Amino acid sequence: MMGLVEVAVRIGKALTRSKIGRALLFALVAVLTIGGVYQFGRQAGVSAERSAQADRMAKASKIADEVRAKAGVITQDIRRDVAVKTVEIRWRTKTLKEEVPIYVPFEVDRTFSVPVGFVRMHDAAALGSTLPRSPGGPVEAPSGVALYTVADTVVDNYGACHVLEVEALAWREWYSRQAALYGAHIKGVSAEPQGSALKP
Repeated sequence: MMGLVEVAVRIGKALTRSKIGRALLFALVAVLTIGGVYQFGRQAGVSAERSAQADRMAKASKIADEVRAKAGVITQDIRRDVAVKTVEIRWRTKTLKEEVPIYVPFEVDRTFSVPVGFVRMHDAAALGSTLPRSPGGPVEAPSGVALYTVADTVVDNYGACHVLEVEALAWREWYSRQAALYGAHIKGVSAEPQGSALKP
């Protein structure tokens, strides 16, 4: 049994004896050479693209890690600022509450009566509800609520509002800074390969 190489050699010798055979042999060698070069080039291109993709992924991962670290710093900064401002507001609120008896002494309640209309209006505003179409009685009648209590409640309410305001503004600043950070860094990373070996 002859080997494959011997068969190829015999066929090659047979083809070289005629002009048509030599042309066929030349065409076969040319096709095999072109196919080999194409396959080699294709494999080299795929390998280069995989390497380039790995480089892009590594760079993107590094950028993402840096952005995440900077985003964490922004969050910590905002959280610290909110904590400091909240402590300050609570201290101020506590100090004001201690001053209520001085600015609104209990003796005032003997001469001044907080009217029912005021209490109803205050409570509706605090609850976020509406008032009835008509008061349903005299609005100037005494409510039994001490002016001292009104002042103390107002100080508490404003203190809570200031804390919420600080938190809301902090969320705005956090979002704005995060959006600027991500917009400046992440949009520059292309998901599409540039100069891809696989593109026509």
